[in-house]
Amino acid sequence: MLRFHTLTSNRRYRWLSTFMVGMAVVALLAVTVATRTVQGHLVASIGESVALAARDIAAKLDTLQRERQGDLQVLQTISTIYGHDATASHALLTTLAAAHGYRWLALTDAEGRIMESTEAAMVGLDCSRDAWFQAARGLSGIDVRFVSGTQDPASSRGLAFSARTLSPGQEVLGVVTAWVGLETLNNLIQRTVQGIELQEFPTVKIEYQLVGEDGLLLADSLPAQQPTANLKIMGLQSVMRATHGEAGYLLETDARRGVPVVTGYARTTGLAGVPATQWVILVRVDRGAILAPIQSLMTRLGLLFAAVFAPMLGFLVWSTRRLRTDWLRAEESSTRARAAEAKYRALLQSTGDGIYGIDIEGRCTFINRAGAQMLGYEPDELLGLDMHETIHQTRPDSSPYPIEDCPIHRAIGCATGCDHDEDVFWRRDRSSFPVRCSAEPLVTENGVVGAVVVFSDITERKQIQEELRRQQEYTAHIVNSAPMLVCGIRPDGATAFVNHAVTQTTGYGAGELIGQNWWRLFYPGDEYRQVERLFHEFEQGPVVDYEMTLTTKYGDKRVVAWNSVNRYSESGELVEVIGIGVDVTERRRVEAALRASEAQYQTLATISPVGIFHADDKGLCLYVNRRWCEIAGLSLIEACGEGWIRALHPEDRTSVLAEWRAAVQEDRPFRSEYRIQRPDGAVTWVFGQAVAQRGPGDEIASFVGTITDISQRKEAEEAVRKSQARLAEAQRIAHLGNWDWDILKNQVWWSDEVYRIFGLAPQQFGATYEALLASVHPEDRDAVNRAVEQALTHRQPYSIDHRILLPDGTVRFVHAQAEVTYDEAASPVRMAGTVQDITIHRGLEEQLRQAQKIEAIGRLAGGIAHDFNNLLTVINGYSHLALTHCRPEDPTRDAFEQIKLAGKRAATLTQQLLAFSRRQVFEAKVLDPNAVVENAEKLLRHLIGEDIELITFLDPNVGLVRADQGQLDQVIMNLAVNARDAMPQGGKLTVETRNVELSAAYVQTHFPAKPGRYVMLAVTDTGCGMDAETQSHIFEPFFTTKEPGKGTGLGLATVYGIVKQSEGYIRVYSEQGVGTSFKIYLPRVEDEAEPEESLVVSASVAQGTETVLLVEDEAMVRRLARKVLAQHGYKVLEACDGEEALSLAAQHPGPIDLLLTDTVMPKLSGREVASRLAARFPDLKVVFMSGYTDDAVVRHGVLEAGVPFLQKPFTPDALACKLRDVLDGRTKNPSRERLCPQR
Repeated sequence: MLRFHTLTSNRRYRWLSTFMVGMAVVALLAVTVATRTVQGHLVASIGESVALAARDIAAKLDTLQRERQGDLQVLQTISTIYGHDATASHALLTTLAAAHGYRWLALTDAEGRIMESTEAAMVGLDCSRDAWFQAARGLSGIDVRFVSGTQDPASSRGLAFSARTLSPGQEVLGVVTAWVGLETLNNLIQRTVQGIELQEFPTVKIEYQLVGEDGLLLADSLPAQQPTANLKIMGLQSVMRATHGEAGYLLETDARRGVPVVTGYARTTGLAGVPATQWVILVRVDRGAILAPIQSLMTRLGLLFAAVFAPMLGFLVWSTRRLRTDWLRAEESSTRARAAEAKYRALLQSTGDGIYGIDIEGRCTFINRAGAQMLGYEPDELLGLDMHETIHQTRPDSSPYPIEDCPIHRAIGCATGCDHDEDVFWRRDRSSFPVRCSAEPLVTENGVVGAVVVFSDITERKQIQEELRRQQEYTAHIVNSAPMLVCGIRPDGATAFVNHAVTQTTGYGAGELIGQNWWRLFYPGDEYRQVERLFHEFEQGPVVDYEMTLTTKYGDKRVVAWNSVNRYSESGELVEVIGIGVDVTERRRVEAALRASEAQYQTLATISPVGIFHADDKGLCLYVNRRWCEIAGLSLIEACGEGWIRALHPEDRTSVLAEWRAAVQEDRPFRSEYRIQRPDGAVTWVFGQAVAQRGPGDEIASFVGTITDISQRKEAEEAVRKSQARLAEAQRIAHLGNWDWDILKNQVWWSDEVYRIFGLAPQQFGATYEALLASVHPEDRDAVNRAVEQALTHRQPYSIDHRILLPDGTVRFVHAQAEVTYDEAASPVRMAGTVQDITIHRGLEEQLRQAQKIEAIGRLAGGIAHDFNNLLTVINGYSHLALTHCRPEDPTRDAFEQIKLAGKRAATLTQQLLAFSRRQVFEAKVLDPNAVVENAEKLLRHLIGEDIELITFLDPNVGLVRADQGQLDQVIMNLAVNARDAMPQGGKLTVETRNVELSAAYVQTHFPAKPGRYVMLAVTDTGCGMDAETQSHIFEPFFTTKEPGKGTGLGLATVYGIVKQSEGYIRVYSEQGVGTSFKIYLPRVEDEAEPEESLVVSASVAQGTETVLLVEDEAMVRRLARKVLAQHGYKVLEACDGEEALSLAAQHPGPIDLLLTDTVMPKLSGREVASRLAARFPDLKVVFMSGYTDDAVVRHGVLEAGVPFLQKPFTPDALACKLRDVLDGRTKNPSRERLCPQR
């Protein structure tokens, strides 16, 4: 308080100047201290702001890193599902790049070649040597690094996020990489800084720097200064502190501009395990720019101080000096005082604040110009006016302001000063403006005489405050409206504030939460103890991405991902933990469901019994499951692209690819059955099908399909087909077909064999009962109709033999049988049965009857052949001997001639009986048919006579046959004799040989022929021919068309028997008036023809002196043989059976040259005798003889190739010649091994 006293002595004023100077110095010091204090608080407040800004930027950068990491994980998953689907991959990459500001995204294959990219020019580039590719391919996680032109294909500096993609089988498919340009980081920081500048530093320019883990600048608000500076090497304190995980601010000197700055610093948390993502953020504000408003204010206050206190000090000094020299002159002193007051007023006029004085009644005594201008008055207009009524009649809220409540008035009444931060003054135009005012009473010796009021217009400050309030409200609205949970928690756990998202998520109202212990409220019971450890973590520093599960008011559990920052007091104590959380409950549930779905899909695809594949519209394989690989024998890598085509069976490959292309072009599903051939050669039948997946434009983007192993079905179908084929073959072989007659529709169905039996094609058959009846022989139709009627109406079995008439006129015999199906009304609805061609059976029956007849005769002939042959041997032998001793003129010679002729004829008859019954001895050897015909040709010409022309057509390449040469000669002779008798007026007889091959089709209609290679011997005449009835009996024994006495009826029967015995068969073709042709078919053999044996000696020279052991059980034959041998000079040892022969041989002192033995004898057979003697006489020759038939000789082991044999009856000459040939070695003799087989 300033008091003015009347100075009564000079002594009082001696200390006044000293006091005023001291007060000025104290005031100056106080202002200096206050200024420094305000500056410190302001710098601290700004430091907290820039530190918070650095932490905010770090949090945003961490969020960006996690988002990019999440994007890459999505790309990993989707690229694994889609594989290298160009369309889907490009669409995905383009969408992510546009949505998240990527400069470049790409997918590579396992070798590092870029398969798909948002930059078309980069597709195909080889990045296999780039560090990001090599690092990502070998990591199970994510590789993050800064890349530049030497590494990155885009040839510009940026941040690369890279990770490998794996197949379901954990095979590396390639690498997915996402490139974030540094301008993206710079833009994010720049937007944050601009927001801070707008809210808190509208007049201050904020600088920022982003420093990498290696100390190099990544982003800078002044990029042109030192782009390559390494701030860690420079040892910048803010960088070093932030590198060690600290966050805050400090005062330092800007190394670039050399000015003091306030630097806020923080470090990003980065991605786990990726140090390259831990960046340092520096946010700077020039200290001079921060203090500029205060310095400006202090400058103005200094000017005000100089304007107020300096003149006052000078005035007081001057007044003191004047009073010291002449205080007594009061008026002079008063004048000087007024002058000083005028100067004082002048000084007051120069200040920017409004100053006015009032007397005790509140009237204006003075006002400076600044104050008058602020009030809209001229200074003189306010003098004398009641200032309260003029400028201060209402409160700031426009309510009346009684004078007794006015603080300015109280300064007069209470003699105490007042300082009012906010009040309202009214201008002359009745507009108000806010002011900050202070009033000091003017006190004299007489007391308070008035007051001095100093006021300043705070409209600008109010506007700033209002703007700050609006910004705070806006921030509060954003926080309250944000979907994230935002809360403030004091160190004691009490909840300081919550936003609307917290109340919505937890169910509690804001009033229920404020002041409550956050941890105990949301983590009750044991859960609270589990989160106690988090208190210390929150106190230590920010927490990033920490998921916690809280309990809502209603007991629900919600998963919240929290990020937190701490707010500290000026002393560094924790004031509040600000938490920002995101309710990720649904996201985690969806992620769990997605993981479960993906796991389920992978499991289903893995365990699926069918092969699953994914291919693009061009047929390039993108994915196959394990079952597909098992079926095809290929791995996923081998199957991708066009590799799956290798699994197609070479014979099916073209058709499958054509069907695939057709499905794509025709926009339809792909379905096909084809074969897959594994690398080991195993073949599997599969049914493949695929459906299209549509792209955004409804075009076919890819195909998803399956292959099913249908090998078992194919095997079953093949088995059914083979079964049906076997059934059809069986029906064909058996000439048995099945048929079905739908009686109600009158539709008849035939199997293939029925068509063959009836000689019709399917299109020739009318498929009705009437059409069936039309094929029945006219003479049998009534019988067939009656049998059908009996089956339908009387339910009698339908079984009938009848004839059918083929379109070519051929008649066949068939056996038909069927069963009838009836409906509920007992009406016939269906008749199904079989029909069998029994034509051959009928022929066989006829042949059986013929064979039985021949067999009976053969048995008779065979039974008497042995006795006949023995008797004929004796008769013919003795007649021959008698004739050799009779002279030509002997009257008994004729009788002997007749006996010999009768014996010969009897022998021939016996041979014919045995021949047609196939019981004669058959000495088969390989013959040339042409040679046989040529040898018989001379005899044939003599036999048929001159009126018949003999013609031969012999194929020079004709094959060889195995037959008895004598019997084959007899066949030709018998056929030639029959031909001669059929041409009494002469004609032509043709003998032909050629090779033929009988097909299966031919033998089906020519029983009993068999398919194969034959030699045909044909004998054709131009005689009278035969009718069908005659042809059916010509091979029967004793059947003849000749007059009685001119034929025995055994000629053709003998031919038939010889052909059958030679394993051939004979056919006759005859037409009356045209002629007859007999065709004999003998099997062709590949052996060489055997040379003909010729008798090189005659009976007259067939003499010998060797010893012959004769063994014969028939006494007459034995005596005849002994006599003949003795006449020819041989020494004969005679035995009646085998035992006697062995006894004689044992007793005989000399050698035995030849054994002549009967084949069939009691006790020992001829073969056994020869075997036993061969052991003693190694050089023994053997000749067998027998009157038995072929069967008996074979059973006794004689009839073999090369064994000398003499068939009874024989002549003495034949016997002599046979022995001479054997003894001279012209006839092969059985070896010792053959006579004495090893046992």
